[in-house]
Amino acid sequence: MQWIDLPKLPSEWFDVNAACAVHLDGSYYRACITTILSDSIELFLIDHGRHTSMDKQLGHLRVLPSTDLFVEPPMIVVVALGNISELFPHPSCTSELKEVLTSGTQVQFHPEKRHKRIPSRGKLIVVVSCLDVEQYLWHRLHQTGIQIQCRELVPYQPEDPWHELRPPPDTKYVHRLQCPSVLLRGKLELSPINPDEYTERIPACHTK
Repeated sequence: MQWIDLPKLPSEWFDVNAACAVHLDGSYYRACITTILSDSIELFLIDHGRHTSMDKQLGHLRVLPSTDLFVEPPMIVVVALGNISELFPHPSCTSELKEVLTSGTQVQFHPEKRHKRIPSRGKLIVVVSCLDVEQYLWHRLHQTGIQIQCRELVPYQPEDPWHELRPPPDTKYVHRLQCPSVLLRGKLELSPINPDEYTERIPACHTK
């Protein structure tokens, strides 16, 4: 289905938590509206696990029909290891995790049944090796002697006259730690429409 085949999102559907399609960089993505400001909006790209901000123009947003192509569960869910309580872990933890969880690694996530907050906490297992990621992480940190209680992130650099980090380059992507709560344990509720038979009487599509 082409972008031009999707109906424009009606103004009465334009609301926080509305599911929609958005056109970016020559492709379109499934998205969820998370923030609406006076001149801009923020969207969560459901299958990529990141947010993006854009001008507040309805022409950028389209309706998602409830066909097999669009009703697949979200491909990205924000999760955390069960015994790491900090939302912003020590960079050494992140570095060790990147070594074992390289791009494309297949994992299984077993959520804690009692945990109801975002991000969902639980156990992460590497599919091929059955490696318990959290046990491996603590073993590696113990071996290296890294003190994760140390919160110093940036070494002092006397050659830098400002002694501070340079700001990151401008980007349209907005990084958030969390995904919308409506997507954490739910699925997309899409409009039961055929784009060729679109009418204004169709109920709004939201996530639930």
